[in-house]
Amino acid sequence: KCDSGYMVTLHNSTLMAGQLMKRCTNINDCPADACGGTNAKGLARGLCDDQINTYECSCGAGYEVAKNAAGNQTCSPISCGTLVAPGNATYTPAALVGGAGNYD
Repeated sequence: KCDSGYMVTLHNSTLMAGQLMKRCTNINDCPADACGGTNAKGLARGLCDDQINTYECSCGAGYEVAKNAAGNQTCSPISCGTLVAPGNATYTPAALVGGAGNYD
């Protein structure tokens, strides 16, 4: 039996050739979409570092560690402020004006 956060796995024995031995191995707690998944450009927002019974996010440039709805760590875009249309330019789509600018 293994401690919490570990599971039994089989490995080739180092003592008896051709035999399998049981070993306790850390369970990977990083979900598929850990640390914010990918942005609209298909780039990872952060990297997941598996821990015992949990994980930690290391966020890329333009992202910060935050808690998601489930209370787990994720990487959220850092807001760059509110978008305003300059007098001599327009935004496409215009719906972006007044929204938050970020790295996504």
